[in-house]
Amino acid sequence: MQLLKTLLKAGANVDQRDNRGFSALLGAAFSGRQETLQALLEQGAGANSADTKGRTALMWAALSGHTDIIETLLAHGADIHATDRQGTTALMLGLGHTETVSTLLTAGASVEHRDTRGFTVLMIAAWTGRVEPARLLLDHGAEADSRDTREGRTALMWAASRGHAAFVRMLLQQGADPAMQDNAGQTAALLAAKYHHPAVVKILKHAMAGRPDPGTAKR
Repeated sequence: MQLLKTLLKAGANVDQRDNRGFSALLGAAFSGRQETLQALLEQGAGANSADTKGRTALMWAALSGHTDIIETLLAHGADIHATDRQGTTALMLGLGHTETVSTLLTAGASVEHRDTRGFTVLMIAAWTGRVEPARLLLDHGAEADSRDTREGRTALMWAASRGHAAFVRMLLQQGADPAMQDNAGQTAALLAAKYHHPAVVKILKHAMAGRPDPGTAKR
């Protein structure tokens, strides 16, 4: 830290970048170095500067789950709605960390933003099976039955195709419609069968028939 202060005092370029467009601020955000980040911001580092892929310090902090860094960046004007070249937001990148998701949602992150594939945040959570972050998204108004813009699939369909049984159960409990079809006429149950997830098929067949899920009944 003392070395950083010495270099900054000597006139080091606070926004110097490497060939990936990575600056000291982005590195501090990714690695969770709060004091370093604060010093760089105080010396004029751009809170919304991005690397060559369009990822900002806020996005890197979210990806790593550094909630304290996120709060500092937001206090210094970081754009919570900024996107990288794939249309990904900090909220989308932070789905691996429930506390990060909660912090970003409280700060006003959009739950219905879509990336370049037409995926919402909930669909990405479904793809990766992140149940608790998804509950927070639904609590903040995420639409359970939104379709992606390419294949017309809902979060339930994506979770089913990936075999995420706990996620499928959660979505059904939240009112997701198991009868919906994608652009090819496939339901979540058909997708689960197609990708060889028999436990998920069973859950969805019970839901379609209006019967209790036996897996839930046992708990």
